[in-house]
Amino acid sequence: MSDSQRFSEILQAKVSGFMSLDASTLGQLWSHYELLRHWNARLNLTSVIEMEKAAVRHYAESLFLASFIPSSVLKIADVGSGAGFPGFPVAVRLPDAVVFLIESDQRKAAFLREASDVSRNIRVCCMRAPAMGEKLDAVVGRAVRPAEILDTARRNWAWVGILLSRKDANQLATDHSAQVHPLPWDEDSAALVHSFHVEHRQS
Repeated sequence: MSDSQRFSEILQAKVSGFMSLDASTLGQLWSHYELLRHWNARLNLTSVIEMEKAAVRHYAESLFLASFIPSSVLKIADVGSGAGFPGFPVAVRLPDAVVFLIESDQRKAAFLREASDVSRNIRVCCMRAPAMGEKLDAVVGRAVRPAEILDTARRNWAWVGILLSRKDANQLATDHSAQVHPLPWDEDSAALVHSFHVEHRQS
């Protein structure tokens, strides 16, 4: 079995409970991983690079978050995208939406620009989130800067989804409309999802 086949097998097994992946989607995700592995040799994008661990930690987790994003969204921002998570898998999963990968580090942004060639609906923005001028429908991210992710979503009255520890998710889920979804394979980690648009309608 080739590395790409093994990668696809691991990924499909992890996400089978909430989505199915076609060959095109799996091919794009594998292409991103190959670029990530190449760039990581000279630029420390992630400490989780071994294929089996990366398939779960980076790609399956990102797809789990993507499964909660409303199908109606047209513009999504990944705040502090880094190596492209969760934004790149989100873009591959939602090809009709434009996904902005917001990353202030110029070297990481350079990697993201090369990776964006794999998926046509990605736009790379080398800046901090407050400088983003686009009106957004959804904001996603990992727990690197949760306050910045939430502030960006709040400014846009947008849907928001963050990958972080379940403990931190419970602490941030102060609003009654916020939901915490533990990862199916790791109950200590979770996706926190919330819609500031819903909060605005209710106020």
